[in-house]
Amino acid sequence: MKTFVKQNKLICWLFIWAIIFAGIYIRINRMPEAFYLWKELMDFFYGLALSIIAASVFYVFQVYLPERRRRKIIKSHFEKIYNEIKEVIIFEFLVAIGRQDKKVNELMTFEWFKHFFSEPSGEPMQDNWHRVLNTYESNRLYFSDLCKELSQLKSEISFLINNLEISDENSLSFFSRLSGELERVKSIWENKDEYDCDYKIFWRFLYELFSWWDCVNWQRETDIIKDMINKI
Repeated sequence: MKTFVKQNKLICWLFIWAIIFAGIYIRINRMPEAFYLWKELMDFFYGLALSIIAASVFYVFQVYLPERRRRKIIKSHFEKIYNEIKEVIIFEFLVAIGRQDKKVNELMTFEWFKHFFSEPSGEPMQDNWHRVLNTYESNRLYFSDLCKELSQLKSEISFLINNLEISDENSLSFFSRLSGELERVKSIWENKDEYDCDYKIFWRFLYELFSWWDCVNWQRETDIIKDMINKI
């Protein structure tokens, strides 16, 4: 209810005015001698008030509620696909370092993700995260699979942006930046020697995304993608 009022202030005010005026008209219509000079004008505004009430009801049931349901379905679908892609990528990380014994669902939260990938990998001077990076750097097949998953995520983001009216500027800016970052993944890998700096930035971006880390606000307690979804 609060969301509807916030998004449709003008409609709400017109509806309230129309209800109040219609009530006043019905009451004073029982005393025609008091307002006989204004009867035609009062009749006009009464008809206008009824039209506003009817239009408001039509808007709620034929426009607002179906659109809200559509938005809910799209957002729920995106969140489901995002979780699935995240699970697949984390599982591929585990395969790359030979740790399939670790449960993927445990690493979906930042505490366990950061804890596990900061543990020693068994290789000299190397934690699990840097072992993932080294494995992906030396094996194009792993990175090719990663590109496919991120490409699907980019497609879902594009669908989200194109099918929802995003009024929150921060959310729109975030998803636009995220889409741009994902767009560069394949070209960065294919030209790694030329874009070595971008390649490292990409892996830092991916780590921050999965560990819920923010360079500005430091450690987040929630997934920023889900936060942005909830805002739109």
